[in-house]
Amino acid sequence: MANVLIAGESGRRRRFNTKGLRLFTTVAYQEGVHDFKSALESTGHSVSFMPNHEAAQSFPRTVEELEQFDVVVLSDIGSNTLLLPQRRLPQRKASPNRLRSLRDWVKSGGSLMMVGGYLSFQGIEGKANYKNRYSPRHCQC
Repeated sequence: MANVLIAGESGRRRRFNTKGLRLFTTVAYQEGVHDFKSALESTGHSVSFMPNHEAAQSFPRTVEELEQFDVVVLSDIGSNTLLLPQRRLPQRKASPNRLRSLRDWVKSGGSLMMVGGYLSFQGIEGKANYKNRYSPRHCQC
């Protein structure tokens, strides 16, 4: 069976609540991967789950790192999560373009699945922004 990496499918939701003249905020963490992951595992697949906040740091950076997986599933994860790892931002250090690595891994035989969501494909308000993101003229990564 396949070794599958699911990246994304998580988030924090902030709600603003009003009671009369009082305003308060609540925050909750959510994962939407359970049923999909369980279905894959019930048919014998090995599944690793990397929520968005972990993928920002730990998603494979090179084709060689991706080769441990047969299938990579991107589900509701914006391109910037993969292109701008947290360790890069404060120091402005260059890091591998993980979308380019993913593209090259697919060209060499890896299987990619992108599941629709608010941050898949172009995403709500165009914020997922995958179109041409591995191209040097669109990303200085």
